[in-house]
Amino acid sequence: MPRRSPPRLAEPGDLLALVRRRRADLPPQQQVVADLLVERLDESPFFSVPTLAEQAGVSEATVVRVAQSLGFSGFAELKTALLELVRAR
Repeated sequence: MPRRSPPRLAEPGDLLALVRRRRADLPPQQQVVADLLVERLDESPFFSVPTLAEQAGVSEATVVRVAQSLGFSGFAELKTALLELVRAR
């Protein structure tokens, strides 16, 4: 199975636009995770999957699914994009 390339983000801020654009298409539990990532943007790059799952009240699998639903191969790739966004602010 070929490796999926992450979404193309011309600017770090494009990540926020991506999350906002795709939020409505996410299942409710994934929306909670997406909202938490945006609301706690300065902290979210430093969350682990278990920590984010606990904070959002969802399973760890749901956290990983959010990253995949946004076009990333997994949560680590999403964290990298979040960190770039925070650094650019």
